[in-house]
Amino acid sequence: MFRLKYKNLNIVEINRSNLEHNLKYFQNNNPNMDIFPVLKSNAYGHGIVEISKILDNFNLKYLAVDSLFEAYKLVKSGIKTPILIIGYTDPYNYKVKNLNFSFEVFDLDTINVLDKYQKNPKIHIKIDCGMHRLGLQLEDIPYFIKNLKKFRNVFVEGIMGHFSDADNTHSSQSSQRQLNVFRTAVNMFENEGFKFLYKHISATSGLLNVKNEFNAARLGLGLYGISPIPKYQKDLCVVLKLKTHIIQIKKIKKGETIGYSDTFKVVKDSIIGIIPIGYYDAVDRRLSNKGFISINNKFCPIVGLVSMNMVAIDITGLNNIKVGEEVLVISNNPKDKNSVVEIAKKIETIPYDVLVHINQDLKRVII
Repeated sequence: MFRLKYKNLNIVEINRSNLEHNLKYFQNNNPNMDIFPVLKSNAYGHGIVEISKILDNFNLKYLAVDSLFEAYKLVKSGIKTPILIIGYTDPYNYKVKNLNFSFEVFDLDTINVLDKYQKNPKIHIKIDCGMHRLGLQLEDIPYFIKNLKKFRNVFVEGIMGHFSDADNTHSSQSSQRQLNVFRTAVNMFENEGFKFLYKHISATSGLLNVKNEFNAARLGLGLYGISPIPKYQKDLCVVLKLKTHIIQIKKIKKGETIGYSDTFKVVKDSIIGIIPIGYYDAVDRRLSNKGFISINNKFCPIVGLVSMNMVAIDITGLNNIKVGEEVLVISNNPKDKNSVVEIAKKIETIPYDVLVHINQDLKRVII
């Protein structure tokens, strides 16, 4: 009988103490707010089940997810913390079975279905404060309130908005305008007799950069140790690192090329390492010929085009490197060339984009 376990070449490490530090940092700096951690999009690439199991010990009022699918995933994992779904769900799906979740809503059709098919559903009304994605606009609120009062089963628990430019440290005018829209919306509902248990407009950037009087906030990127406002990065601890191993080493002569389309020509005799990870897994193709990984704190350039499941790296000059050597693909030191922050700069995108494209099938390990 076999007792051995398979060995994973690619490992996403999740640092429990760093995650807990970040949550406590935002809680301690916002003592009058309930913090709702956001676990949408596979917990920003970190692993929704792994992250939720850590957070389930914190007696939080809510974990926020995007979809009914994500909410079910938490329930099936045994998570006890209440769940707030902050994305849109086809109202038909609320007819299927009774759901012990809370729901972001902005339309009367959804509320009508919740009222008819769910038992005392809790809703958080979404206000469009100026981003002009989902949400009620101010001019729609009187009609909405008139009809909302007709529903007797629905419990109006919260009201919520979202800033579009809260990470802009050079001007607060946009955020202040949107904050005023949210205040106006809250007043319109409260003047009609509604009492909200939770009022929330801030996400990570808002918590760091836009002070307000409301009593809850949704913590996304900052929970994972990355600050959208650089001056606060020193206060946070990055949660994720991604490791792999060298699977082949070869000598390449001057003048030869590496990878698809021959985009990289070796200018001197070199030693190349191959790692079993590519753009399907986590390494953005835009890092071709300009990204880095690290081995023993030495940065090695990516050479040639990033393939679907493989990357070539130049390890010339490194001593005693062997097949099986551990390689750090994504570092948890935000100053490193292969950190999420620096990768995002290199390929001219945002950290969110880098994180959510870490394949959900990669093995996640909590350390």
